[in-house]
Amino acid sequence: MNIREREIILRLRSENPGVRSRQAEELFYGKGEDTKRLREEFNKIARYCFQGPKYHGMHSDIYNTLVSLVCEAIMEAKESSLEGARDLTSYFFKIARNCANGKRRFIDQSLGINDRDVSLDAEGSMPVAGEDPNVDDGGGLLAVLLYGEDIPTSDLPSRKEMAVQLLERYMSGISCEKYRKVLDDVDVKGWSHERIEKEHGIDNIDQNHRRARLALIRAVLPEIRKNCADYYRHHRSAVEPEDADILDRFFDGEGSLPGNDVAKAYSRLVKVVGRDRADFNKAMKRRAREEKAALKTEKEAERMKGARTPTKKTE
Repeated sequence: MNIREREIILRLRSENPGVRSRQAEELFYGKGEDTKRLREEFNKIARYCFQGPKYHGMHSDIYNTLVSLVCEAIMEAKESSLEGARDLTSYFFKIARNCANGKRRFIDQSLGINDRDVSLDAEGSMPVAGEDPNVDDGGGLLAVLLYGEDIPTSDLPSRKEMAVQLLERYMSGISCEKYRKVLDDVDVKGWSHERIEKEHGIDNIDQNHRRARLALIRAVLPEIRKNCADYYRHHRSAVEPEDADILDRFFDGEGSLPGNDVAKAYSRLVKVVGRDRADFNKAMKRRAREEKAALKTEKEAERMKGARTPTKKTE
């Protein structure tokens, strides 16, 4: 951590409330390019650690609460906590993750959530974003289209079952026969590209599969409007302003929008969310490995120090 980053932490630990407040405002709500990455990391933590229907529409409140908790944690932290921190983003990432996972009950209460129907033990056993060992196998889009939700849960049907449900329901809405075949071959049958080329004479499978999924999204637009508004609002900050404008109007019920434009915007939303979640998971695992390695190094240093310390001879 460089000198400037240490100064930021010191200002957040200042005895002067005004200094702390100005630094937090600049850091978490400012527009400076040098701290943009930090704000992006915080937004990811807020999005992926607080998913599900009960948190829909609360991203801004969650972000603000998380900022407050992190600032409190920094004030209470020992000065030694700065030692070994590689950079400012890593330092904040660790604290924010710990606050998000360790203060969940307090955060829920702050948001006015009283989850009496779901025990805290049951909720705590659910995979937290960033700790989820599952890798998206392409079923994320299918889950979103069917349920308006992309959180992996044990009670969701398999990717193949979801694909069958979707295609049975909406296959007739896809006019291109080649696209229908590609969706069936890839998502239902799980065929290899080589087999699809051999059986149907279709080449450029990846390109055709992307176009086929776009056609599927367009066919499913009425269901997306009905089922996926909360999903969109939860992840709205992940899309470009042009796509957000189209999707805002779509979910507000505007009927004159070109279906292909809406389908493309929604497809990009799902793609960006999936990519961001994968990046977030990788970062969580990488930083967990780094913390483990640092702890191991620290213990080894303590062991070596103890081994070098001479013991007093007894008379």
